[in-house]
Amino acid sequence: MGNTSSVFVELSRRSGGQLQAGRLSGSFGFRMLSVLAAADICAVGLSIAAAVAARAVLNPALKFDAYLELAPLVLLFPAVMNGFGLYPAIALHPAAEIALVARGVTTAFLLLMAGSFLLRDVEAYSRAAILAAWPAAILAVLLLRSAARSAFAVKPWWGKQAVVLGSGPLA
Repeated sequence: MGNTSSVFVELSRRSGGQLQAGRLSGSFGFRMLSVLAAADICAVGLSIAAAVAARAVLNPALKFDAYLELAPLVLLFPAVMNGFGLYPAIALHPAAEIALVARGVTTAFLLLMAGSFLLRDVEAYSRAAILAAWPAAILAVLLLRSAARSAFAVKPWWGKQAVVLGSGPLA
C-alpha cells in the first residue's frame, strides 16, 4: 500500500466535548485548557520572578513594586498562546509546539514590554531582567506543559478519544 495517510475519527461517547476547528470545547475541553493555561501562567510568572530576583541581587536598589504593577499583564499570555493555536483538541507535534511556544511567548513579551512602557517610566524596569525572563519563560512553559500533561493524563477528562485508521508508518 503506497498510501500512508491516516484518518482520525472522533468517538463521541462523552457529552459536551466536541472538536470544533481544532480547538478545545465542551466541559472536559475546558478542563484541559484550564490546566494548560494555568501551567503557562505559572511558568511565565515564575520566570519573570526569578529574573527580577536575580537582577535584584546585582542591583539592591531595584524596586519590586514596579514589577508587581505588571503582574496582571501575565494573564495576557494565555490569550496570545491561544491565538497561536497552543490549546488544540488534538496534541501538536512536539517540534510544532516548541516553535509555536517560542513565537507565542516572544509576542507576549513584546506586548508586555510595550505595556510596561505605557504604564510607567521606561527606566523603572530592568531591561536585563525582562531579557533574561524571555528565554527562561519559553523553557519554563515547555517544561510545565509537559509536567501538566504527565500529571493529568491519567484523568478521564484529559484528551480526546480517537481511532486511527490507515496503514504504514504514519498510522
